[in-house]
Amino acid sequence: MADRFGADPVAAVVELLRRASKPRGAVALKDGLVAAGVERAVADKAWPGVQKALKKHPNVVITGRSYRWRAKPAVAGESAADRLTANADRAPAGEPAVRARPDERTAALEREAADLARRCEELTRRCADLEAVVRTGQSRSTGLREAQDRQARIDLIRGLAELAMEVEELAHNGAEPDVLIERIRALVDAYELEPIGRAGQEEPFDPARHAPIGGLVGDGSRISVVRPGYTWRAPEGDLLIGKAQVAPL
Repeated sequence: MADRFGADPVAAVVELLRRASKPRGAVALKDGLVAAGVERAVADKAWPGVQKALKKHPNVVITGRSYRWRAKPAVAGESAADRLTANADRAPAGEPAVRARPDERTAALEREAADLARRCEELTRRCADLEAVVRTGQSRSTGLREAQDRQARIDLIRGLAELAMEVEELAHNGAEPDVLIERIRALVDAYELEPIGRAGQEEPFDPARHAPIGGLVGDGSRISVVRPGYTWRAPEGDLLIGKAQVAPL
């Protein structure tokens, strides 16, 4: 699989979907690649391009943030948008409708949360290793060690914020998300991360804190938070990690 992924990443991911018995999210697909021998860094680097190709693949149906194999290719004239929503409101022609039950969606969210928690622990371990190297470092100037230490901390905090943003967005679109959201927010709060808004929350638009989706939004206009942002309460002062993504009302 590693050799195949190196030659054609899209074909390798499509093959994983074909073998899968149920829809798979991005995290599950990348974990499958790693289990098959692909280095995680290689899978992460190639994923944006693979994701774009999957949206156009005739045998791949995308529902929310999950992907599944469809043996019957898309018919002529079917748009990418049709394929993206093929399993949301209707099933593809000739196939029975498939809808995830709330308990299945909750279980999927819990699996995503477990995967993200594992990645968070890995990031924390890497940060500790980097800090140990800096502390025991070899003959580097104090200024350079401090800069490397700060960059390592920023990278860790940015990773945590991205995990929190992704999980909260998934939970908002699923069933019974409150417990999952509170678990993630409690986790990132320990790293001095402050959320910007909450998915589904309505408030006035603030360009310093909000990033509009699909068009311009005037200052003070009412918006709805699609995906929360985060700021880091760093010792040197607050640092914006990511703005909240919002949509006009």
